[in-house]
Amino acid sequence: MSQNLYDKIILEQDGTASTPTDIEEMAFEETLKLIPSLVYHCTDCIERLSPSVPHLVKLICTCTTSKTALQSPITLLINALLNLYPPLSKIEDASSREPFFPPENPCLLVNTLISILDANMPPDSSSTTDTVFTPLLTLIRNLYLTAPNQDVKAHIESSLLPDEQSRAHPLGKDNSISSRLVRAAINPSLSHGNMTRDITSSLLYELSHEDSARLVKNIGYGHAVGILMRLGKSIDPSLLQQQNKDGNADQESASVDINPITGQRRDAEEEDHKDDNFVEMTDEEKEREAERLFVLFERLKATGVVDVKNPVEMAIQEGKY
Repeated sequence: MSQNLYDKIILEQDGTASTPTDIEEMAFEETLKLIPSLVYHCTDCIERLSPSVPHLVKLICTCTTSKTALQSPITLLINALLNLYPPLSKIEDASSREPFFPPENPCLLVNTLISILDANMPPDSSSTTDTVFTPLLTLIRNLYLTAPNQDVKAHIESSLLPDEQSRAHPLGKDNSISSRLVRAAINPSLSHGNMTRDITSSLLYELSHEDSARLVKNIGYGHAVGILMRLGKSIDPSLLQQQNKDGNADQESASVDINPITGQRRDAEEEDHKDDNFVEMTDEEKEREAERLFVLFERLKATGVVDVKNPVEMAIQEGKY
């Protein structure tokens, strides 16, 4: 990595150095592109290139103070950091992960990556966003799984999981980062094996401490069922009953009652019903909800627990859809 270019980028923020030349920027980006190839062909390079990690972290955190667009060099920096992340077999070595969690501010890189995700993640993920967001989500996930302490983990959880403000609506309906993550994880239109959906599903499950009951509490039973099925986790119907009990306990202790299916506050539901019951949906939203309903009913039929008829399929046969 060009130390000269690094100095220019860092010092430029204080106005004490000139902007890097086009040739220097091109050389820097080509160097970043080289890192994944080196690591792929020689895993020993991870350790040899580890001294560059603090500079890469400082660069991405500095660059995003002026722009957060998920494009070069931000994407190249994310890919480089992801490839230089120490293997899980060595992650217990605190010195190997310390550059990713600077002692003076352990959440510095995490906050930067979450701000990039928040600024760029679209309302609805598609197959075209797979290659763009997969590295970013994977790096955030790795940072969470290997966080040096519970405070950092708790900070990531509070940043990505629904908060009280999100519960003013059914979870997954607003434009918060938590709702966009939920929609990406349950999107029925994405093809099987879509990496963004798979990684987002795993991330939400891990943010819930790999506990099915906690996942239901965090994002609602309706969303959690699809994620648990995709991850091959057992789905216990008692989770819904338990969530109802927890909701009643919360109501007694904090005067907050949560709908266990949607994750919305009960008092907010009452306000929604006062306003024309439901907001008029566009044709595109109706079609998306119909597709999701179709998939959920097909999954329910496949379990063999109950014999149900898919209402969407019936509507198609009757010419109503």
